[in-house]
Amino acid sequence: MGGDSVRYNPKGYAAQGWWEDFYKTGPVMHSGYYVDGLLTTYKNYYENGQLEREFKTLDYFHYQMILYYEDGKVRSDIKYYQGAEEITKEYYPTGKPEFLEEYASKCDYLMFRQFYYENGNLQSDMQLSDKKRKKYSLKEYYENGKVQTEGTMQYYPEIDNYMKEGNWKVFDETGKLISIEEYVRGQMVEEKKQ
Repeated sequence: MGGDSVRYNPKGYAAQGWWEDFYKTGPVMHSGYYVDGLLTTYKNYYENGQLEREFKTLDYFHYQMILYYEDGKVRSDIKYYQGAEEITKEYYPTGKPEFLEEYASKCDYLMFRQFYYENGNLQSDMQLSDKKRKKYSLKEYYENGKVQTEGTMQYYPEIDNYMKEGNWKVFDETGKLISIEEYVRGQMVEEKKQ
């Protein structure tokens, strides 16, 4: 996808159509469709024959890559817009979500980002709260499901990073508020113990 690698046939011409590669033991390792030597869609396989990944073109701008664990469960499902990740879903071997992230159409800005513990509980949840100013609300959780911290993240395009801004509440594992911290561009400038 977007790479400059060109596959050539044995006569030195750019590969066209379906091509397959095999493991030394015999099973198919790779099956892909080439146009002028460039890969447009393909499937890779584990040696046991189980699908390892598949890549396909959805339309002129969108592509999808799905990766699998050896037992066939989905490991990652990524949709791309012109080479940039637009929607990313990653899963634990159990099938429970590990990470979810989605950008607005054309990948202009982040809509949300979530991380999960293996037990299925949210670890962190960042949601767009002010589209114009690119501000996000972020909650981080203990493994027991109780909120650990909550506050505002500000996106700074000049450094392509999100930083804590304003008041942040910090809680203990029982849910009790223990401090309020004040941040400016990711640096804590004040802390009030509760």
